[in-house]
Amino acid sequence: MAKTSSLKLDHVFVKLFQPLYQLGQPHIEGIEHVQQSGPALIVANHTTLGVLDIPFFYTALREQAGVRLRGLAHKQGFKNPISRAILHNLGAVEGTRENCRELMEAREYILVFPGGGREVSKTKGQKYQLLWEDRIGFVKMAAAHGYPIIPLASVGAEECYDIILDRNDLVNSPVGPLFRNLVNRFSNLVKFEEIPPLVVRGWGGTPLPRPERFYFKFMPPIETKHVSPDDEAGCLELKATTKAAVERGMADLLLLRETDPLRNPLAAKLRAIK
Repeated sequence: MAKTSSLKLDHVFVKLFQPLYQLGQPHIEGIEHVQQSGPALIVANHTTLGVLDIPFFYTALREQAGVRLRGLAHKQGFKNPISRAILHNLGAVEGTRENCRELMEAREYILVFPGGGREVSKTKGQKYQLLWEDRIGFVKMAAAHGYPIIPLASVGAEECYDIILDRNDLVNSPVGPLFRNLVNRFSNLVKFEEIPPLVVRGWGGTPLPRPERFYFKFMPPIETKHVSPDDEAGCLELKATTKAAVERGMADLLLLRETDPLRNPLAAKLRAIK
């Protein structure tokens, strides 16, 4: 239940994360949309492996807008007692309709990734693609409670790693049939399309992520009060509008990044020291 979650680690996390936040110098646009909208459903693209960029925009919202996000997280995150405790104390809840409804009734700021595990587990060639498939529940929940939707575009984390081996590579390898059999046998634990990259390469060929600058753009709010949650066509249109806004935001940030002298924040800091 959403009410059992808390924010016990919120202020501690933000304080401890400050040195890394200052080092990373994230680029933030449009945070005024969050400040002016009131409680909203923030709908974002999920990046590969899913966790590198979240602390940066979480901290930016906390410090610049005074907003404490309540995340709707994948159920897998609550199966491990350690990750469950961390998510719980940062205010995240399992992404169910019941939990979402409770948070909206409490007028919380809510974060959702419609791409979920599919976007976290991207394969080669899927960089910055939105894999929302037929998911429409988030729109229906927003419409049912008159919650504005604020699209959020995130760029940078996809460059922290190169995918060396993904699930498709394994399927097309000599051990492909065995791999498929294992996936089918444990399909109750993990879906094939949510198997994350199996081998990645980061900074200097190590498992450490490359020090990339992260870019975030909060787009103008999309009102939902005019749409009934029972209006399938209206909800599909809201979803398409939200998706297009996230894609437009990512395109803007990718273009901005091309000429950004601070794209490598670590190198920029070292130059400043000299």
